[in-house]
Amino acid sequence: MLRKDLLKRGWLFRGMRIGIAAATMVISMTAMQGTASADMKNGSFVSISGGKVDSITVNGVTVDALYEPYDYGTNTDTTYSCAAFVKRFYSQVYGRNVYNLNSTTSVPLVDQGSFYETNSPKVGDILRDNQSVHWAIVKEVNGNTATVIQQNAWDGSYTKAWVGAKVDLNDSRYSFFRWSGNTGSSSETARTHNFSFNYHSLERYDTNAVIHTKVNNPERLQVNTVGCYIYDADGNLIKRHQENCSRNESRFNIWYDFNGELGVTLKPGTAYSYRFYVIYDGKEYQGAKETFITTGTAPAAETQSTDAEKEDQQNSGGFWSNMCRRTKKWWSGLFR
Repeated sequence: MLRKDLLKRGWLFRGMRIGIAAATMVISMTAMQGTASADMKNGSFVSISGGKVDSITVNGVTVDALYEPYDYGTNTDTTYSCAAFVKRFYSQVYGRNVYNLNSTTSVPLVDQGSFYETNSPKVGDILRDNQSVHWAIVKEVNGNTATVIQQNAWDGSYTKAWVGAKVDLNDSRYSFFRWSGNTGSSSETARTHNFSFNYHSLERYDTNAVIHTKVNNPERLQVNTVGCYIYDADGNLIKRHQENCSRNESRFNIWYDFNGELGVTLKPGTAYSYRFYVIYDGKEYQGAKETFITTGTAPAAETQSTDAEKEDQQNSGGFWSNMCRRTKKWWSGLFR
């Protein structure tokens, strides 16, 4: 069917744009007469006014599908195109660089491991449309149907985004690709990862300290939360600090200035302890607990008087006060 005929019928799929018959939400994109229809259907059309229209969470990392008002540059935009979402998903969830998403026959490439085609997709796999240049991520699988999350998929007016679209796994129009590092199941389960901490370069002062650690992240997981604990000499917690970040290097540094960043003022010549941590996939991974002593001289210990001592002091004070008054009276009498 010619492009002008598609436009007359309110349908359009050019590059990564989708026009859908709203009544059934079924795409019937035919390059020529006799081509079988493809069933990417269901879902809903939502406003793009907020930018974020959908999201997926894998390994504790949430990745958003983003939209902006459509123009022809959207097809190749590094933020809003369909390929941009696939790349962002793999970068944020797995710390991987995915590329080669450029044709109806290309196989995704990655900077570590490889992609292979699968007939049994699971969460996180890539969907390729074999009749147009469009890519998406598998969000959910139920029986023979996969729900995808995608960008640059529109209604016929290019004002609303298509969310929750479903694909029949037996439809030859679509192919699915799995990264060799995607070893999880469609329902993610908790697992332990190999984070470790190398503390170094401790800076100590009378009332301040700066602590440093290098975090080893051999799996290059996307870490979004880090922090530290501060304890006094008796092991009592003074402060738990937490902050957001975005780190997926195999090694990265964390450091904190007690006064400037943590809002904690220390005492000279006093012992304190600390430990660093990262949070990944909802699990906290802690480093060892380290102790240090601030420079300077510890303040003198404060003493408290007993009730008996206070009473003696009061009685003593009263005696001398009376004596002073009597002496003053006696001296004044001598000069009358």
